[in-house]
Amino acid sequence: MDEFTVLKDSNTLAVSGMEPIYLDIFSESNAEEYELKNEDFSSAEHILTASAGCSPLRNLLENAYLDHRETLQNEANSLQCSQAESKLSEHIELDANLKKLPPQYEKELANWITQLDEKQFENLQAEVTEWSRRQPENDKPDGQAAALNYFRDLDSEICELLGVSIIEGDHPGSSYFAAELDNSIEEANRIAIKHGIPIRFCE
Repeated sequence: MDEFTVLKDSNTLAVSGMEPIYLDIFSESNAEEYELKNEDFSSAEHILTASAGCSPLRNLLENAYLDHRETLQNEANSLQCSQAESKLSEHIELDANLKKLPPQYEKELANWITQLDEKQFENLQAEVTEWSRRQPENDKPDGQAAALNYFRDLDSEICELLGVSIIEGDHPGSSYFAAELDNSIEEANRIAIKHGIPIRFCE
């Protein structure tokens, strides 16, 4: 049985359980979303503590670690064939640093961050601060778009019987695309039951 919610104050349909979250309840920044403050980015230890309860921040730190490791690996690879003594010693130093930064970084991430020099930490701090100011990504599935696609693919006679209309821009230049229920919920469900259509509507 396929269920669709009629969104409040409109006839717009969304797949039940996938109702859209409206912009007026979105957090304005990642810092607001995850209740972070400026002091959470004041030191390596504070950043690590903040990341423990914030997976997006943790992902940012992990990516920074892997990017740093990749940079060192590329430098080491470029020096590998050099015969110059100065280059050889530089290659040996890079290899030693890489051994401290294994690809399996779970245990080494904290060590790496706390051992960054001043310039490296400032760069990481700037990246974290910039992330904290961005609006959170909304990765929830779009139930309104899913409902629209569902009824677009449904036989037009069934849509007409249920009282479902496909709206593709309600005025020139409009970005509003949706399936709408023109009947009452009760009437649409009565028709669906009568004709054996496996669709139900709810508030």
